[in-house]
Amino acid sequence: MMDQPFTTELLNQSVIGAALREARESQSLSIDDVRARLHLSDRQIIALETDDFNQFGSAMLVRGFIKSYAQFLSLNPEPLLDAYREQYPQDEIQSIEYKSPYINRPQSSGLGKFLTLMLGLFTISASLAWVGYKVWVYQQTTNLAIASEPTSAMNKDALTQALPDDGLTVDRHEISASAGAIVTDIELPKSNEPKLTQGAQLNPVMPEIKKTTDKGLDLSRSLETTNSEAANISPVKPPVESGKVRVRLVLTGSSWIGVQDKTGRTVFSKLAKAGTEEFVEGIPPLKFHIGNASATQVIFNGETIDLTATTFNNMARITLGDQ
Repeated sequence: MMDQPFTTELLNQSVIGAALREARESQSLSIDDVRARLHLSDRQIIALETDDFNQFGSAMLVRGFIKSYAQFLSLNPEPLLDAYREQYPQDEIQSIEYKSPYINRPQSSGLGKFLTLMLGLFTISASLAWVGYKVWVYQQTTNLAIASEPTSAMNKDALTQALPDDGLTVDRHEISASAGAIVTDIELPKSNEPKLTQGAQLNPVMPEIKKTTDKGLDLSRSLETTNSEAANISPVKPPVESGKVRVRLVLTGSSWIGVQDKTGRTVFSKLAKAGTEEFVEGIPPLKFHIGNASATQVIFNGETIDLTATTFNNMARITLGDQ
């Protein structure tokens, strides 16, 4: 819509408010139409059309309302604004400078500078002292560790020398099993057994040890099989409480699910992950809000519920249970 012509003659014939009112009435617009478009109150519209600009309290608001009203009526707002400035020249924005005798600029003090310098020196000294203390503690700890090493070595040598080679005859057979277990058979000689000569041979115990090792491996494999079977068994759900129903949810993809029961209480609100199953219990009817309907399977009373009819933009809203 082109701006309506706004001449000086029109301004001379009428004031600003009268020009706005005549333009509104010429377009068959009511005050309600202006209020709905400009979001102004009836009192503000009447004040603009009667030149009662004191109602606004600010010259900036008056100019803004005059401009908005004129543009709404397809008028050129500049002549109206010029007329307002001529009628109210005191409302022009002017810079104000005020000097108060009670405001004094802070003056630098020699004592303040001295205190600031002393505070900085104290902070630096404290930091250096703390670093020196940490270095001293580290050196003391290192010296103690070095001093304790010869003593430990001497105690180890003394323990090694205290055991004679011919004090005890021990037959030890260590076998490393494939599972990482070590089976050790230690046999102490009895006092009535004769000493073995250099050419004698001990009775082999390898078959018995291998048999024991095989039994251990079989037992370990049996335990692993039992644990895997136990992990695959789904936990047994307790029976449903009286007056409630249970709904099973199978997720092939992540989906947010919210459920409310008959009383309006939220009984389930969760972001269910893909590959999981969820169970919802509550007083029927249960109202379901499903965020990812294509990845959610709803099972009620052993039957899979068809979500197609209640799905919009992959979001489903269904109600299950007695109505």
